[in-house]
Amino acid sequence: MKTLYAPWRHDYVTKKEPRPNNLKNNCVFCQSFAEDNDAKNLILKRLPNSVIMMNYYPYNAGHIMILPLEHKPSLEEIPAHVRCEMMEATTASAILLQNALHCQGMNIGINLGIAGGGGIPSHLHIHLLPRWQGDTNFLATLGETTLICSDFQVLYDLLKDQFA
Repeated sequence: MKTLYAPWRHDYVTKKEPRPNNLKNNCVFCQSFAEDNDAKNLILKRLPNSVIMMNYYPYNAGHIMILPLEHKPSLEEIPAHVRCEMMEATTASAILLQNALHCQGMNIGINLGIAGGGGIPSHLHIHLLPRWQGDTNFLATLGETTLICSDFQVLYDLLKDQFA
């Protein structure tokens, strides 16, 4: 692979842009946390400073997220004790998903900002995606369709019990 040096792009990549949708009242996550209906909002567990919930638009069966209760877009804006709680929740959730779903692997990640792939960049969240050998297919590429191999409600009930 060759490298193309393009110093004329420096101003573009270092330009400060205002963050979109930074308002808490526009945040689907904050709205879900404020409601008293965890089943409707797919909330699996509430912790003192964070929440574990299923993803409404999963990439795979069992796709969950760990989110701070506080509406912040980046790691450095969240207090250290909240980051620690979220990482402990991530560790425990990964073990729980492996035991409950018998997955053979897992993707864990954070998408920071729109360019980092964040669909809701104003509220930080950690993704946990259970994976199985051969769980990828052509549907997402050719048909713009995601195949989820489990019933959403059955999966929520199973995981809710596990997180209790």
